[in-house]
Amino acid sequence: CVRESVAHAKDAVRLEPSSQRAWFSVGNAHLSVYKFCTASADELHLASKGFTQAARAAGTRACGTDVSVINADLAMNHGLTLFLLEAIGPAIEAYSQAHALDPSIGADRVRQDVWEYATRASELLSSKLGLKPRKLASLLAEMPPAQEGQLKLAELKPGPNPSARLVLKLLAPLPSHTQRLHHSFAVADRDGAVAAIAVYGKATMLSNPSANGGTIAVSAPTLNRVEARHWDAAKAEAKGGVLKFDCLLIDEQAQVVQLGARGR
Repeated sequence: CVRESVAHAKDAVRLEPSSQRAWFSVGNAHLSVYKFCTASADELHLASKGFTQAARAAGTRACGTDVSVINADLAMNHGLTLFLLEAIGPAIEAYSQAHALDPSIGADRVRQDVWEYATRASELLSSKLGLKPRKLASLLAEMPPAQEGQLKLAELKPGPNPSARLVLKLLAPLPSHTQRLHHSFAVADRDGAVAAIAVYGKATMLSNPSANGGTIAVSAPTLNRVEARHWDAAKAEAKGGVLKFDCLLIDEQAQVVQLGARGR
């Protein structure tokens, strides 16, 4: 059972708390629970902590395996976990580290894939999905009147916003990815500011096509200011070499309430 692997990995850590391999197993176990059971952000955070601890642990040779190979796999899996948590910049750094440790592992290809995904999302958000001002204004006019205590996107602070409440217009899904089991969308507040929102969990009402154009109420979001720089110095200085956009992380689906479909 996938969930049992977490308990086994934790047992290994208790026996060898300084073992890089044991902490690597903890990270892998939680990542597997995300992939096969829950698609939850909690599992990704726990996986990231396991991989971080593994990176800190002293490397040792075990069963004839070269430490550099272990570390390359570690960087790859940590990169995937960071990508799933919308930490695009750190994910690219992890893939770059994996490529440096073992060029044959394929990290350069995965890094390029992540960059292209993030570039597409950034372009959609910066262009407000190509919506003309009049069209966007028409969509925002469908939102209910603002209530006391509701915040705008610009009023959120980076990191957790435990007491924040927002009402947002759901514009459209953002590009999908084979590794991402949660759902990401473009949203706008009543001022027309646009951001991404990532809602974790496999089953979500927002995955229904009828939700597009609807209005949602969001509570306690975590604001992640996505920033990533291309690993090639020349490309990083060129247009499109630095990506920046805001993403709201919703750890639990109960934090999102659909207020109504479009036109209601």
